[in-house]
Amino acid sequence: MKKIIVVAILLFASLSVSTVWSGSVPPIPQIQTVWRVGIIVGVLAPAKTTNDQLKALIYEFKKARMTSSLTKYIPATTPGIKDDPYQQVIIFVFSDPKWATEDEYKKYERSSMKTQSGKSTAKTYLNHIRASYEWDKFEGKEYGSLGCDEGGMRSASYKKLF
Repeated sequence: MKKIIVVAILLFASLSVSTVWSGSVPPIPQIQTVWRVGIIVGVLAPAKTTNDQLKALIYEFKKARMTSSLTKYIPATTPGIKDDPYQQVIIFVFSDPKWATEDEYKKYERSSMKTQSGKSTAKTYLNHIRASYEWDKFEGKEYGSLGCDEGGMRSASYKKLF
């Protein structure tokens, strides 16, 4: 009986280790920069991108920012500053090309939070942001999430990562 228990424990341990070592981290999705307005960048990920892949992408943005390699993903958001062309950056990740446009972003920016119509426009837009990343060197703040939180208005899928 003891041998069976020991074998079962060893089998479970080896399966757990093989799962960890088998590369269970999801692949980072290919993205395309579709617009930039000031420090805010909109990127488009494939429609079938999973939440796990989005999470990996947001952590990749954080890593890229720390290693000064964000240029492989997005254009400079504070160009002209040689030492750090990403002193402030906000990245919105979309998977629906209809919502991943500068025109839709500008409609969102113009929407008034004082009216029901404006709130509805903003909420609809935020619900199409699949993930977001924000870095502000001056305030020393860095945020990553599934979904988006803009000034307390959150998308339905919002989940803070860091």
